[in-house]
Amino acid sequence: MTRHDGIACLDVLAAQLHARGWTACITMPAGRLTALSVQDPHDRAQWSDVIAAPGGATGDWWYWFSWAERIGPVHAPAAAAEVIIRALQRPMDGADLAGCQAAHGEGRSDVLRLCE
Repeated sequence: MTRHDGIACLDVLAAQLHARGWTACITMPAGRLTALSVQDPHDRAQWSDVIAAPGGATGDWWYWFSWAERIGPVHAPAAAAEVIIRALQRPMDGADLAGCQAAHGEGRSDVLRLCE
């Protein structure tokens, strides 16, 4: 798969999330990986970036949370959407929040504007 295939995988995942009423938009920030920014429609503070990238020695492509947690294989976007929704609906502990803020900065107004 190529970078463009990864973007296509994110687009398919975005469609799955949109069908469930969630906000999801692809972002391509300079110097960073292309990501799908996902946001809970009922709690705008609950959001995450998801990437599509190869994992392991086999070269199979997976969806990954920005904190390097594997979500699921790209050939199962509906299941990945369910995992993402469950993860974002659970309360985030202080360690997860600190890691997210360190990786992406406070507020993420650049992504929120793109998703509105």
